[in-house]
Amino acid sequence: MSTPYEHRIPRYLNSQAQLLWWELDEVLVITACLAIGILYELLPLCVPLALITAKAMAKSKATHGHGWILHAAWWHGIPLARLTIPSRYREFWG
Repeated sequence: MSTPYEHRIPRYLNSQAQLLWWELDEVLVITACLAIGILYELLPLCVPLALITAKAMAKSKATHGHGWILHAAWWHGIPLARLTIPSRYREFWG
């Protein structure tokens, strides 16, 4: 016998939020491409580019894992997220 609340609990607590069938980071890439297309009046070019980019991101995450994009960006010198705490705070916190 199943409880009435078993479908309301997410399967994984650390999974990303989704909008339809895309994860949040893919939606942000699509939104950014669409915004650029609207601003520069290149919407017919940017819509397929946005979808291709989102599909490439999804395939990359499926192949390498979710943290691979941030790691590759950091490795190539693009600081998307601070991965370490600055030394003055490390000394204070222990």
